[in-house]
Amino acid sequence: MQKSRAKLLENTRVAQDIHALRLQTETGVDVGIGQFAQVTVAAPHTLLPRPISICNYDAHTGVLTLIIQKIGTGTAALCGLEAGCEVELLWPLGNGFSILPQYKSLWLAGGGVGVAPLLYAARQAHAAGLSVEVFAGFRNHETAYLQAELGAYAKVWVTSDDGSVGQKGYVHEALGARLAQAQHGTLLVPTPPDALLVCGPPRMMKAMQGLMLQYPKIPAFASAEARMACGFGVCRVCVCKADGQYRRVCQDGPVFALSEVSFDD
Repeated sequence: MQKSRAKLLENTRVAQDIHALRLQTETGVDVGIGQFAQVTVAAPHTLLPRPISICNYDAHTGVLTLIIQKIGTGTAALCGLEAGCEVELLWPLGNGFSILPQYKSLWLAGGGVGVAPLLYAARQAHAAGLSVEVFAGFRNHETAYLQAELGAYAKVWVTSDDGSVGQKGYVHEALGARLAQAQHGTLLVPTPPDALLVCGPPRMMKAMQGLMLQYPKIPAFASAEARMACGFGVCRVCVCKADGQYRRVCQDGPVFALSEVSFDD
């Protein structure tokens, strides 16, 4: 964890109410899959930093990419920043996902802004020699993003609620169909993945949880989201129920075993 000032290189609107911020930071930072940054921006009525998942990071150039969805005052201020300005970062934070030596394949699934952290995961898994597949779900064509970038590292399956991009339906349905193929060992999908990592809104995560009950031998992990204050486990604002206990998303997570997390609250 480190605190630093980062210069905004580029602010690009990549989808409806979604912006990609490319920031110049330090080189050589050890960033894990699923970790996040606390981003502070000077804006009226915005006291606390905003937790943003790390979409991508290049350790050689020090360029950090954050995908931000415009929801409230703080995120709107971040989405409105112009190139050349600076923001304050506390990063990388959280307990992320580890690619184990025995993994040969990794599947990733995300919905909405939850697709953002899958890019760094796909890139790291691809670099480690794994076969990678990504399942990305969006509301419609206007809210879809990162398909081409993800395609550089993985086979990408896209779904949308209205069918305006990719296959019509929900992302857990596409994943379930693919898993069913893998379970029967078809030529297209000879084996199931060695692990699954998912990130998205609670309803999607709960659907994924139900789906993976049918595949108990596949390790499945959830990258959870929560409102935060400190970002490193002191304030206990971001607790969630996991494995029957209240756990801090920022410190104990954000990556948990999918089966442990309650998405009802």
